Amino acid sequence: MEILLLVLIVVVLLPNLFVAGMHDVANSIAIPTRTRALTPRIATRLAAGANALGVLMTIPLGVHLFSWFDFPRMDPQMVLGVLLTSLISLLGWNLWTYFRGVPTSTTHALLAALIGGALASMILDGTDSSAVLGLPWAAPLATLLLSPLVAFGLAYLLVFLAVRVARGADPDAVNETSRTVQAVCAGLTSLGTGLQQGQRFAFILLLALPAANIDHSGAWIPVAYVSSRCSSGWAA
Repeated sequence: MEILLLVLIVVVLLPNLFVAGMHDVANSIAIPTRTRALTPRIATRLAAGANALGVLMTIPLGVHLFSWFDFPRMDPQMVLGVLLTSLISLLGWNLWTYFRGVPTSTTHALLAALIGGALASMILDGTDSSAVLGLPWAAPLATLLLSPLVAFGLAYLLVFLAVRVARGADPDAVNETSRTVQAVCAGLTSLGTGLQQGQRFAFILLLALPAANIDHSGAWIPVAYVSSRCSSGWAA
């Protein structure tokens, strides 16, 4: 039963990776394409390549970091069931928001689905609350709460500095420099997205593989994950 659930998780994970790529590429290239700093085709390829590179860079780091956590022992079928239903919920939400043109965060949606599934298992299946609370929730929650504040502060500072530097300069030179900076920022944004996504879905696999009694889970991450995520990034 555990192997079947693991196979279903991988099957549902693949379209999630693809749809997440479509969401992220659109968000990364919106500004440089709107200002004509990059053509849509070039911007998409730049974002997809940087996204895939970020994933390749972060997988060894993510496996190493998550290996530090001592995950509590829980019922394997319950863990796999929560992961499967969370991924199904995430896929439905991302598809709905994508076709409605609503910008959304895959990380927030995934974390909400995992928390909802864990709470449901506690209420309906009588799962030990200490086991659920023992999962490393603090790190992603703190990151999600702090990252908007840090981004807002950095954006305000950069705009403040840019206005001071560009004041009195030739408009054509400012526009040319601005477009170059936008192109670079689009690549850096996609690279950061890939770094973040690599840890996100590596975390899912590192929970699913041990629950299915797969030994040496970290060694399976590149095989089960890299090819699918990179292909989805390029396809997006």
